[in-house]
Amino acid sequence: MKEESFRAELKRQRDELIERALDSLKANVSKATETLVKLLDSESESMRVRAAEDIIEFAQKALEHEELERRLEALEARISQQGNYR
Repeated sequence: MKEESFRAELKRQRDELIERALDSLKANVSKATETLVKLLDSESESMRVRAAEDIIEFAQKALEHEELERRLEALEARISQQGNYR
């Protein structure tokens, strides 16, 4: 860990591993969503409630993420415009 080249390579490999894991998760979001939607028709009331809660929670987080992204883009645009005036 004392060598800079070793630390850089370790970071690169960790970043690559995380990127592959995230790609796998993204690739399976549709399948997971379909599973939750199917569970809305489960015979078990507790299963239906849990699936509904999860869907609502995930949708709420997605909306929050979209709002934050929109606000960030607006801020970046303002900063960019201010930089053009100087």
